[in-house]
Amino acid sequence: MNRADLELCREIVELAGRAGAAGADAMMGRGSDFDVTVRDGKVEEVSRATDATLGVRVFLEADGGRKLGFLTTSALPATKDEKERLVRRALGMAEASAANPWHGLPDAADTNLSTVPSPALDLFDPRVAELGPEWAQRVALQMEQAACAAEPRIHAFSAVGAGAGRGEVAYANTLGFSGQFEGTHVSAYCSAVTLSEGGRQSDGWSDARRHLADLMAPEDIAKKAAERVSRAIGARPGPTGRFPVIFEAPVAMSIIGHIAAGVNGDLVAKNATFLQEKRGQPIAPAFFQLVDDSTLPRAFGSVPFDGEGLATRVNPLVTDGVLQGFLYDAFTARRLGARPTGSARRGPSSLPGIGTGNIRLAPGERSLAQLVKDAGRGLLVTRMLGHGPDMVTGDYSRGAAGLWIEHGEIAHPVEEMTVAGNLLDMLRGISAVGADLLVRGGTACPSIMFGELAVSSRT
Repeated sequence: MNRADLELCREIVELAGRAGAAGADAMMGRGSDFDVTVRDGKVEEVSRATDATLGVRVFLEADGGRKLGFLTTSALPATKDEKERLVRRALGMAEASAANPWHGLPDAADTNLSTVPSPALDLFDPRVAELGPEWAQRVALQMEQAACAAEPRIHAFSAVGAGAGRGEVAYANTLGFSGQFEGTHVSAYCSAVTLSEGGRQSDGWSDARRHLADLMAPEDIAKKAAERVSRAIGARPGPTGRFPVIFEAPVAMSIIGHIAAGVNGDLVAKNATFLQEKRGQPIAPAFFQLVDDSTLPRAFGSVPFDGEGLATRVNPLVTDGVLQGFLYDAFTARRLGARPTGSARRGPSSLPGIGTGNIRLAPGERSLAQLVKDAGRGLLVTRMLGHGPDMVTGDYSRGAAGLWIEHGEIAHPVEEMTVAGNLLDMLRGISAVGADLLVRGGTACPSIMFGELAVSSRT
């Protein structure tokens, strides 16, 4: 790691304090990544990016609260004069802003200088840091070849590629906290297209990890993509009615995402979430267990401290089906009379906002095949189209494609379907979660089975 970045952040906040700031923080971020896509056995595009950005946030005491000044720069200050000019610019921006009673760093009572050590999170893989475009090209070509071998009916590919990168973050504030961590990421993806008398079908698979050793084998990604597009060939509209509906794990992640959005304290403050006033109440069956955990080793959403210097932690969201609470940064916690939850997320170019780390739904004991058998007659959703729900009311309606179930077995592929309901009703109507836990990015989720939803053909 670049130790000079952490020292720069410390110097900036010290200068801001001397210049009269009531509070200040600085975040320095560095990153580099590359991505290679192929088409028809040849390299289609190679992209590379490198950046280094410093973000400085200062607060000034004022009648009615605090004034905020924030600036970012990629022209990193090197001399003391340059650093002082940067601080003066930030303070000038604060002087020109309106006071707000909720602005400011976390309160001293909320500050916990003890964080999960960065090495314990194991976010950095030296092998990934050494990878280059040649590796990505080789992996992408392997996937294209393996997918064609697994499914000869593949007509084309909409996206086949691989990439990797590394980044590091340094942070300091006037509360006395400073810290630094680094991480890597590596990914591969394959999306295939078939053409037949039944029309065009597309599907794919991908994987992304912190460590190269954890990445799914390229050939397996390709075979999974081929399997998924193959099973969609010949899809047609299905019946209309109310049926059991299973959201396959990649699709079920969207439901978990809606819950994560619904517990965002900013939406609570705006009275704009379907989970408003639901804290302490059952919103799902007793077997439903959902947590937000930023302390999992090697996980994409793990960080030792949040965007305001607070230690990250495990935040239970739904325990035994009961909503436990909401997520807050310092601004929203102050606004609502709550305590921050270590959920401030930001980069050096942005102000803090509320976000999740690793959101995880505990798996059940039944396989996807068992869920299909239990459904009897219904829909297994494998892909969804359209926008998400109305977050205020929870009303939900999305286009869907997947596999129709008859007599507890997959009968045929379906498309041009719509699944509709209300998120609160849907959550309460969950009849089972599968054992097929899928990890993708900062979400881990198995398939989810709803006892009954409105299903209709779009034709």
